[in-house]
Amino acid sequence: MFDFNIYKGNSIYFRLFDAYFKETNTTKDMVFKELYINNGSYRRCREAEYKIGIEIIESLANYFNFKQHTDALVDQIKELAERVYNNMYYKIYDTYESDLKLINDLINDNCILFPILELLKLFLEVNSKKTPQDVLEQTKNDFERVKRYRLFFTKELNDILDILSLFYDKDIEDHKWGDTYVNPLSYQILAARASVKENHIGAIHYAEKAKEILIEDMNIKSIITINFTIINSLLYLGNYKRAYDLTLKQMMCVKTLNISGFDYDSTYRLMILTLLGMKEYDKIINELSSNDSLTQSDCICLLTALYYKDKSKYLEYVEDNKTYQLIIDLDNYLKTNDKKELIKLEKYKINKQVLNVLKDL
Repeated sequence: MFDFNIYKGNSIYFRLFDAYFKETNTTKDMVFKELYINNGSYRRCREAEYKIGIEIIESLANYFNFKQHTDALVDQIKELAERVYNNMYYKIYDTYESDLKLINDLINDNCILFPILELLKLFLEVNSKKTPQDVLEQTKNDFERVKRYRLFFTKELNDILDILSLFYDKDIEDHKWGDTYVNPLSYQILAARASVKENHIGAIHYAEKAKEILIEDMNIKSIITINFTIINSLLYLGNYKRAYDLTLKQMMCVKTLNISGFDYDSTYRLMILTLLGMKEYDKIINELSSNDSLTQSDCICLLTALYYKDKSKYLEYVEDNKTYQLIIDLDNYLKTNDKKELIKLEKYKINKQVLNVLKDL
């Protein structure tokens, strides 16, 4: 799928060093003088393969302490690129951590193909289980660096860069709803971008566009992932019934396919949140009362349900757990409905959607 043969030659690396000189504000003439590189030879070798080009690239690689490319290394990174792309397209995370480690190890080893490695690392990050907001905050500077190397990338790698640009590029205009993309990843990225900008109607629109293509591909794991975007956006919009209907269908799907771990847990907890928004307190109590491994978000949902449905059990629970500051802060909010008390809950490791739903009760 990826053609990396160009990276087994030498002329492509002149494009890398052109970008690297600019990125590092290194004076090209000074380096050339120190290494006895002829400017005219450098320009000619940029366009075609010459024997002198091998010597120039070796000199520059040694000067900047880059590990030179070999055919075996190029083949290894080609396989890595294909695996990362296919796995993220189908939302397969079996090799996610090992691929990320390999990428970091090669970057730390000063591999000359570092722009490709950093591009793949960004692609992994954008498709990770992190929230779009967290990804954007943690990696936006990395994108600015990677896009400097566009001329070094093959068409396939530039396609990945274009997909990432939809998420990162601040200068890109907001896309019209009628824009058409063949790759569902483009729509997924636009949905994530819209979510970060709190354009939840837009996020749902792009997610549904992605879903249409993913259904044709029978890409179940990606459909589950894009449904999370839709459900979260519906929760933000207060459309709890539609969100609940989707989480219920998804719960049936993950159970039927025997899917466990993150996808199951996230679907289940989103279902609890939709029930809270719908004020289905009995169902929440039935689901969570016998659960011995409640998260802080689960705890808030259960206590809130008890507060509105069974005050005696609520008071008993609070009394038994009055040493926990989270319960004290929640109790203060439920009794006063004071927004200042609600803000205190932001310091805990809870799903932000919990606070949005609490505001609506």
